[in-house]
Amino acid sequence: MLSTDDFVDLQRLVWLYTHVIDDRCYSRASEVFTEDGIFDATAVGGARLQGLADLVAYWRRGSDETLIHLASNIVARGQADGTARISSRSLVTLRSGAVSNAVYEDVARRTSQGWRIAERRVAVRGPDFIPTES
Repeated sequence: MLSTDDFVDLQRLVWLYTHVIDDRCYSRASEVFTEDGIFDATAVGGARLQGLADLVAYWRRGSDETLIHLASNIVARGQADGTARISSRSLVTLRSGAVSNAVYEDVARRTSQGWRIAERRVAVRGPDFIPTES
């Protein structure tokens, strides 16, 4: 079970990601991801990166087509192994001016510095999406 404090911390973590990436404050990435964290955007044609150094290097190269992320609809569930699963939705403004959506499925781990994302998978829900029960 997650406490109310845990949920607030996990919600803050999802929101902090949007500020770190949108404000290009990459030196704060360790406040969001674990050192060995995975960022997997292969479902949307992006990269699969592992490790904070690779993720920050990717961001610094300007490989991301997004300008603004607006995170919402955060659901967090505690797991038997002490991690938390977080599902959230995001509206994303692209450099082209188009607006898209993103679905983030995260696994968060409690560290000595607080909750951090150990794995983030990114997807987009298009018009052909058919929900399945999970």
